[in-house]
Amino acid sequence: MMKASSAGSAFLGILLIGATMLGCSSPTQKSSSENGDSTEDTESAIYMVYHLLGGEHTQEEIATETNKVLSYAGQVTTDAAQEALWDSILNVKRGLEESGYAGPDSMQVLECIPSGMDRYSATMTEAVAYCSLEVAGIPESQW
Repeated sequence: MMKASSAGSAFLGILLIGATMLGCSSPTQKSSSENGDSTEDTESAIYMVYHLLGGEHTQEEIATETNKVLSYAGQVTTDAAQEALWDSILNVKRGLEESGYAGPDSMQVLECIPSGMDRYSATMTEAVAYCSLEVAGIPESQW
């Protein structure tokens, strides 16, 4: 039987690996926006996240918060960087759910990242894992 701290370290390691894995892709297509006035690139990270989150937040809210986090972490706010950040958030969420934990609210995780980077002296990717655990309500003693 592993000690609790060893198990917690292994669990956090698994989450960090999940946070760094990429692989979200879809075919490029154009579709009408909600108001029908213009078209959007349906392959953009923000568009995909908007639909994955069930429309709970506007694309503008998602883009604004995503770009704040990327800027805070010193990264350029490109579609590729947005996609990488969201892949990390969603991979950790999926990993928690597959491990039997409640999935954290993805926007709360996103909003936690800057303070998580400061609080844990962590990289953005590490902060994704820490914030996911925190938002999911998993006690730090189990990390």
